[in-house]
Amino acid sequence: RDGFVTGAALAAALGAVAADRTRDAFGRVAEGGPDRYTAQWLATAVYLTGTEAALRRDNWLGHSPGPAGSAR
Repeated sequence: RDGFVTGAALAAALGAVAADRTRDAFGRVAEGGPDRYTAQWLATAVYLTGTEAALRRDNWLGHSPGPAGSAR
């Protein structure tokens, strides 16, 4: 559980940014807010891609995940 603190924070921030976006009368995202959402989505996606790659590598090499922040 301790190892996914960053991922949880990024996902929470993505949800907050998504909820903060305003829409016009037709449901389209109003101007001025898409850059924040895009940047947060990209940060979350990059983190999750790296985490998935690390988990696959460790699983392939037979390593068990260590505590968060531990050096190998």
